[in-house]
Amino acid sequence: MKIRTGFVTNSSSYSSVVIYIESKELAALLKQYEGELGATILSDDKKFSADWDEGTNEICAMVPKTLDAVLDSLIKGFSCLYDIPKEPRDALIQELETRKTELTASIQKVNWWYENYSDGEFAPDPDDARKKAFTYDQRSKKTGGAGVYEES
Repeated sequence: MKIRTGFVTNSSSYSSVVIYIESKELAALLKQYEGELGATILSDDKKFSADWDEGTNEICAMVPKTLDAVLDSLIKGFSCLYDIPKEPRDALIQELETRKTELTASIQKVNWWYENYSDGEFAPDPDDARKKAFTYDQRSKKTGGAGVYEES
C-alpha cells in the first residue's frame, strides 16, 4: 500500500518508510478495516505492507528498535494518517492498543526500512541517521529474539 499525505513537488525534502509485517492475527484485524485503509494493504491472509512517504516525516523516522516496539510504531503511524476517516481509524488504533500483547506474539516476520533523502534546509540533523532498519524473523537465529536494529 502506498499512502501519500502532503506530497510536495520540487522539494528538497523526501523521506519514506517501507513496512512489511507477517502475522495472521494482525492481517485478520486489518482486513476488517480494508475499505478505509485500501484494498491492497494485505498481500495475502497473513501479511501487511505499507509505504508511507512525504508528509509523514514525524512517523517515518520512528523505526522500532525491538519487536515489542513494532505495534507502538504502527499505532503512531496510523494515528498520523489523516486521509483515513477518523472514526474507523480511531477504532483500529484502539483495537491495536487493546490487543498489543497478543498481536506482538503473533508476529512471524518484520522488515521496516526508513530512508531520508532530504537536502539543504530540510537535511536531517548530522546526528540523525539517514537510513534506519529493523528486521525480525522468528525462524532466524540472527534476527530472531528481539530483532535487529541498524542505522547508517
